[in-house]
Amino acid sequence: LKMYDLDGTITYSRVVAIRNTSLLSLQVFPNPVGEVLQVQAPALTKETASLLITDASGKTVRRQPVQLNEGNNAISLPVADLPKGIYFLSISGANGKQSTSFVKN
Repeated sequence: LKMYDLDGTITYSRVVAIRNTSLLSLQVFPNPVGEVLQVQAPALTKETASLLITDASGKTVRRQPVQLNEGNNAISLPVADLPKGIYFLSISGANGKQSTSFVKN
C-alpha cells in the first residue's frame, strides 16, 4: 500500500503473507443421518486428531482418535446408537479445530 503524508513524503506499508485454508472445510453427509455419517475432513499434514461428538446440551457422546493424512480424508461414523436429535461434530488437531453440526433421525 502506498501512503502519501501531508508533507508530501511517500511511505509503503509492509507486505504480509497469509495462508488461506478456508477453502478446505469439514463436511458431513447425509444430513439428516440415519445409521452411518460420512465425514470429509481436510488436513494440512499427516496427524492423529481427536474427533468429538456432543449433543445439543453439550454432553460428550463420543470421543475417538482419528488418523488424518495430508489432504481430504473420508471417515465413516456409525451413529445408529445415538438418539434422534441435533449433534455437533468437531475434529481437533495440531493445525486447529473444525466443527459442524448434523441431525440424527
